Amino acid sequence: MRTKTIVAIDGPAGAGKSTIAKLVAQRIGADYIDTGAMYRAVALKLLRTGTDYKDPEARPCWTAWTWIFRKDAPSWTGKM
Repeated sequence: MRTKTIVAIDGPAGAGKSTIAKLVAQRIGADYIDTGAMYRAVALKLLRTGTDYKDPEARPCWTAWTWIFRKDAPSWTGKM
């Protein structure tokens, strides 16, 4: 079975985490995934649908009904 390496970079806002992460991913031939953008996409979906983020019964559904596509993915249309 093939395994993938996951690298996580933590730090304060504006410290250059994304810049470094993109460079490291490029250098080692890995995918770069912007988890901050993923969190913001889910938050936007919650706001647009009026979902109460404090409702424990709604929590498992957050990502189940939020589709996030990478711009370089074959299914990316450029339309939101």
